Amino acid sequence: MERKHEQALRRKYSDEVQSKKIVCLHIEDQFQFMDAELIAILRSRVSEYLLIE
Repeated sequence: MERKHEQALRRKYSDEVQSKKIVCLHIEDQFQFMDAELIAILRSRVSEYLLIE
């Protein structure tokens, strides 16, 4: 996520993200919707922050 994207999120959802940490997963925008490789990468990287099954 670029700095400008974080700033846009904070502007648009200021109340909701005021005291929240926004995390960048560093995934390039090269995948098709529901790509199996993308899902695997997401599960791996998100699991550092969220409990997923």
